[in-house]
Amino acid sequence: MTRLLIATDNYPPRWDGISRFLSEVIPRLDDFHPTVICPDYGEHEVDNAEHIKLATTDMTFGDYQFAHPEFSLIKDQVKQSDIVFGQSIGTIGSVAGHYARKTNTPLTHYTHTIEWQLVPKATEQNLLKRLSQAMTRKYAKWYYNRCDKLVTPSRNISETLHYEGIQTKTYVAPLGVNHEAFKPRADHEETRLIESIRRKYLDEEDHTLIGYHGRLAREKDLMTLLRAVKRLRKRRDDFSVLIIGDGLQSIRSTFEQDPACHTLPAQENVEDYVAAFDIFVTSTLTETTSLSTAEAMACGNAVIATPAGYIKDYIDHADNGLLFDKQDNYMLSEYLSTLLDDPEERQRLGSNAHETATDIFQWEKTATKIQAILNDYA
Repeated sequence: MTRLLIATDNYPPRWDGISRFLSEVIPRLDDFHPTVICPDYGEHEVDNAEHIKLATTDMTFGDYQFAHPEFSLIKDQVKQSDIVFGQSIGTIGSVAGHYARKTNTPLTHYTHTIEWQLVPKATEQNLLKRLSQAMTRKYAKWYYNRCDKLVTPSRNISETLHYEGIQTKTYVAPLGVNHEAFKPRADHEETRLIESIRRKYLDEEDHTLIGYHGRLAREKDLMTLLRAVKRLRKRRDDFSVLIIGDGLQSIRSTFEQDPACHTLPAQENVEDYVAAFDIFVTSTLTETTSLSTAEAMACGNAVIATPAGYIKDYIDHADNGLLFDKQDNYMLSEYLSTLLDDPEERQRLGSNAHETATDIFQWEKTATKIQAILNDYA
């Protein structure tokens, strides 16, 4: 069986889009014997794979903690593998990619993010933003051009890479959603749990729960959501906000100071909480797919989002969600107010969103596509 080395700088229990992708796709890679080399963020392993976990350093950038790049160990793993499947260009992904080139091991990379858009937003210092963007763009372009294949979650991400002068052939393998877990409240088996969540965070039964789940990171621009909430609070109090995720404590603390807002760390059963939401908001500045948005749509939430990355392609404004301009807290507050006043419109948007998510986002399709791409080396 083909030996596949998956090199990643993101892995559970640090939950983000890459971690969710790997936890869903790896068990479905029936054609391969996967070994995952990843940071040791704690106890959590994915089925159908061997794991090599590297200790993390004290060095952080935004909400990200670097792993020790154990060069000799990574080199040995690359030499023992038939294919290297990279997920990131951090300390593990970059070193694995370097040794793949050195040993002529086929190298496929899944581009989960546009790094030169993401990295600068992890810092608040303007000079560091400019420097990190220039350096990341230069390095990412160099690295991607050394890969044998690039896989992206959407065609517009592939087009962005080609526009930047990256010549490596790209393939599209959209992300999926676990529809057994993320489904509308009415279809959920844990109805008592969901109702208990709503009672805990809502003052009255007929009030509305606005939610977000994902990383608490600067590029997610959660401050725009908070400003919109403060605008709403000046004229109404029939809603609450629940923020779920790990990341920067400064963001969590800011939300906790507002009486309308509640926060929780990342939850293993986050699908129960998302099913409890009435409205899901993402005010992100940069995205590729935004898996948390797709999951909220699968749960039948009425979604309000920025048109970042692939979001603008799968959300049709006023049909299966609402799109607002980045950093425009006034527009966001107006959309929220409209949906708070109109439960039927929330229901209509949520129902259409569920249909879209069911049609587009399927992990089985993702895994089948990736296996075909990796098998093409044979």
